[in-house]
Amino acid sequence: EKYLNQLDKMKGFFEKYKEYTMAQLSLRFCISHPATHVVIPGMKTSKQVDENIVASDLDFIKFEEFPELD
Repeated sequence: EKYLNQLDKMKGFFEKYKEYTMAQLSLRFCISHPATHVVIPGMKTSKQVDENIVASDLDFIKFEEFPELD
């Protein structure tokens, strides 16, 4: 239930980026965080490679727009 409540708080974030997959947004979240310098995602299929490429091309997430992500 705790995790469902957290997901509920993040609805605005997911609605803004609804054209992207959860994996893409998760990767972009990691890349955007100021404390992160490198992200090494795992990939087993060509579809996952394509998803990761899209995630790397997204704009940085502005954490001040989504205080619930901090």
